[in-house]
Formats: sequence, C-alpha cells, structure tokens
Amino acid sequence: MINSVVLSGNLTRDPQAFNAGTEKSVAKFSIAQNRRVNGENSPSFFDCTCFGKTADLIGKFFTKGKPIIVQGSLQQEVWVDEETNEKRSKMVVIVRDFTFASSKEDDKDQEQEAPATPPANNRKKKF
Repeated sequence: MINSVVLSGNLTRDPQAFNAGTEKSVAKFSIAQNRRVNGENSPSFFDCTCFGKTADLIGKFFTKGKPIIVQGSLQQEVWVDEETNEKRSKMVVIVRDFTFASSKEDDKDQEQEAPATPPANNRKKKF
C-alpha cells in the first residue's frame, strides 16, 4: 500500500513546537495552498505534524507566512468531542522531510542583499 504526499504552501501560523513525554520533539503547523478555480482563489488547508530533528528545524526556521514544501504520509486522527460526545476525525500530514521554498518576497530580499558588483579581490584581471 502506498501512502505518500508532497505539498507546497505557506504556513498559516507559527509552528507549535514542544517535547513529548518521551522527550522527542514535536511540531504542529498548518499550510495553506492557493489555487485558482474559475478565476477565483480557492485555498486548501493542511494540518501537519513532525517529530525529532525535523520538528526542531521547522520550529526554529519557519514562521507564519513562510513558504515550505513537505513530504510525508497521511494519517487519520480520531477523537471524541468533549462537548457533543461525538466521534470526530481529520486527516493530518505526518511530515518526514521538508524543503525551504522561496517566495517572491524572499527573492527580492536576496537581490537587495547581493552586491551589484563582485568584490575587488574576486575580479578577474585583464592583461
């Protein structure tokens, strides 16, 4: 059976990072993925959970609005609603790996930080 998913999107909030009872790091976050349907934005939202080193890195380097690409598997979480006493469930992406994705704003920031001309010691000499 194959259970694999790859998603790209922007974080909808800062990751909630904490240590589980086994002292294993856990991070929970969600991403939004915008797509155009009939000329209108139609966002989809995905809850994500990761563990260990992946959780540490996501908790350290990502904040609300930052773009990310995640790879993992789908897992159904099931619980009983305390107010209604009804069984509830949702699908969650269990993130195994991630990639830093750049946004247009990140690209602009990098262009502004990059020097217009290379430093003098890196220029090739003409003879």
